[in-house]
Amino acid sequence: MVFRIVYLLSIKDENRGKFWKLIFWAFRNDLKLVDKSVFYAIMMYQMKESHKTLKQHVERELQVLGKAV
Repeated sequence: MVFRIVYLLSIKDENRGKFWKLIFWAFRNDLKLVDKSVFYAIMMYQMKESHKTLKQHVERELQVLGKAV
């Protein structure tokens, strides 16, 4: 699971530069923050994916309502 997360956040995602910037910042400033920065990166990725799914659902519903009217 860790490898999947690292792959998604650090290689596949379009915001991978921000992920690495956050990780390197945590390494430079305080090693205690590295685990929190990874956790917050995971949470932001999850919220981004939820937003994308919700947006698609709303657009689909609006298309259905537009056809019904």
